[in-house]
Amino acid sequence: MKKAIVARSLIMITLAVVFIFSLMGLGMQVLPRLMAESQEDLCLKTLTLMHASRDYSIKNKVGLDLQANPLTSPQCDIHFETIQFPKDKKESSIYADIAEQMRTCWKKTGAGNLDPFAAKEGERLTHCIMCSKIDFDEKITGEWKTLTGLWNYLGSTKMPLSEETYMQYFCPDVDQTNIQCPYRDNFKEINTSKSYYINMVFSKGPTFFYWFQTSGDVRALGMLSVDMMPRAECNYLYS
Repeated sequence: MKKAIVARSLIMITLAVVFIFSLMGLGMQVLPRLMAESQEDLCLKTLTLMHASRDYSIKNKVGLDLQANPLTSPQCDIHFETIQFPKDKKESSIYADIAEQMRTCWKKTGAGNLDPFAAKEGERLTHCIMCSKIDFDEKITGEWKTLTGLWNYLGSTKMPLSEETYMQYFCPDVDQTNIQCPYRDNFKEINTSKSYYINMVFSKGPTFFYWFQTSGDVRALGMLSVDMMPRAECNYLYS
């Protein structure tokens, strides 16, 4: 009789523990959605939660797992934007629209301050969050086949209500972080007949350069044409 009572008690305790952990897992998915004020805010909150759950992992603290897995996954929806022909007929107005899409992406993914993803020791993984898909109005294509001034615009134009230029925001003191400045070649020439993705890249794990190895952890903002994406080295895509 006593054995049966003990067995029943163990079963009840086990079920209770499973139920609690299930609620915790569900909470990690639902809680950010309840607290979010917008889609951009939801993306930032889930990535912040992922970063915090890795940073404060018990295993991480005792040194058993320096690449602790996050407790949830990104909830970052892609935004579809068709840039219209500027009313002032100025090329710079087109750059302003693109720059704002880039700023939104950088902000909602943590501005380079978050480390939300994990990789096993010796493993190289790249996670790409697709923030926006940009198309250009036919009138823009008729007026400008290519746009070549975006890079200069980002480096010389201050953001709204800020003393920082866009590039200063995207590219802070890289000597103290794993942030990599946007790759210039991707911004030299924009073909307005193509569609483009604005994305945030988180690369984890070692990078090998012939005879030596670096840590390889990189966080960078990017802009790639849609036809380039199959060749992009993204192990995981989120959109």
